[in-house]
Amino acid sequence: MKIPNSVIDIDPWAFAESKHLISIAIPNSVKYIGNFAFSKCIRLTTVELPNSITDIHEGTFYECRHLTNVIIPNTVIEIWE
Repeated sequence: MKIPNSVIDIDPWAFAESKHLISIAIPNSVKYIGNFAFSKCIRLTTVELPNSITDIHEGTFYECRHLTNVIIPNTVIEIWE
């Protein structure tokens, strides 16, 4: 899935429990990803985070058990538990 460049924030729980989400590329327009935004996405395997992200908030990828490929840019300075 490709998120449009017009998106600035991804709200908490926005994609939680999405059963069909396999991979996601988040554009540089996104500055904030809320808590548990992608939690329990059981088929999610690949995530590419943009350089605009500085924090990975609590539970962002909680119980994404098939997530094997995450690209975290060097702009991330904090990963919350």
